[in-house]
Amino acid sequence: MAQLFSGRSRTAMHGLLMSACALAALSAPVRAQEAPVPAEDTASTAEEQTIVVTGSRVARSGFSAPTPTTIIGSDQLEQRGETNIANMLNEIPAFRGTVNPAASGIRTTTPGANYADLRGLGSFRTLTLVDGRRFVPSVPTASTSTPYQVDLNAIPALMIDRVEVVTGGASAQWGSDAVAGVVNLILNTRFEGLKAEAQAGVSGEGDGAEYRIGAMFGTAFAGGRGHLTVAGDYVRNDGIYDVYTRDWGRQQYMILTNPFSTVANGQPRQIISPNVRYGTITPGGLIVGVTGGAPASLVGTEFLAGGVPAAFVRGQYGTVTNALQVGGGNDTVTTTRGVTLTPKLERRTLFGHVDYEVSDAVTLFGDVTYGYSRGQSQTLPARDQGATVVSVQRDNAYLPASIRAQMPVGSTIRLGRIGYGLGHARPGVANE
Repeated sequence: MAQLFSGRSRTAMHGLLMSACALAALSAPVRAQEAPVPAEDTASTAEEQTIVVTGSRVARSGFSAPTPTTIIGSDQLEQRGETNIANMLNEIPAFRGTVNPAASGIRTTTPGANYADLRGLGSFRTLTLVDGRRFVPSVPTASTSTPYQVDLNAIPALMIDRVEVVTGGASAQWGSDAVAGVVNLILNTRFEGLKAEAQAGVSGEGDGAEYRIGAMFGTAFAGGRGHLTVAGDYVRNDGIYDVYTRDWGRQQYMILTNPFSTVANGQPRQIISPNVRYGTITPGGLIVGVTGGAPASLVGTEFLAGGVPAAFVRGQYGTVTNALQVGGGNDTVTTTRGVTLTPKLERRTLFGHVDYEVSDAVTLFGDVTYGYSRGQSQTLPARDQGATVVSVQRDNAYLPASIRAQMPVGSTIRLGRIGYGLGHARPGVANE
């Protein structure tokens, strides 16, 4: 070979070798489909794959899941500065804020509570899971019609890694309490280090002050075979009084029934109007009916301070039986006066998670939770209306003489009354 190529340059020799290789390649059969994938490409592909575990523990992303799945990450929660995941869930069109601090202000059983309610079918038809498992429910009453409701206040916001919402076809997999869907809270149980947050805020009207402080700590132990994560949250909200603290609330907009609506006249059955107030109850009592021969002319008489009788001013759409009217008397007697817009709330939560890898096939874990949530609101005082009106007989010692003189012996008058003198009801419920 040395003699054969003795007169050629190194470049020429390289060209001959390349030509020989090209001829050899053309003479060999083409088997591109059998060519092995380089090891580095396989590793790269495996690293680029992202696996999302849903409540069913099936590895699928939200787009490829057999049922619609919405995923909310912890970064979205931090960007919004929300103190509770329920606030973000209720912004999704599929959710209805049926039970939350703002919506439960006039309720006596759930002030300050936060329940997930998909499609408006009721929170007891929405299954709430934590890491794919059922969580301890928080039901403030013994009602059997609303079982197994999980108060989202019990989960520290810092602990949440993401939230997966399944909105269809869930009952076939999880049961009848998932008819509306499933909310699965995935916790960050692999966190390492220390993280703390503090925030405060107040409404544009200078009320509704809210304070929050939270912290999370995580560490590995036993050479990485075990892991401990602990998180806690403290939130306090001073609440907001009634709607009259707002310009729009002082206009007294309400929906009322039109008692004069018929198919023939084409008037609407429901009316949205300002200046709506009660038309069948007053603080001192309003005569809405008589029995035993008492004259019907007494109907529509109200009792002012000191029991002084006066003619009640009937407003638009007001009748003896229609609860609400537009204008007329009772300008301060409404369904919202003195009713808390958002209740006061104090929440303390603590969540701890520990796991230990015994072997490649066995991992032991345990969760410890503590939650305290107290809400306090103010609602309307006792009311005597409809079927619960008060019957006053002729011989009542407090009946004015001018009214008694018009009543035959044995007759009665029926009064509609709102008990402002008894004070507003102030329910407070604590769940621990």
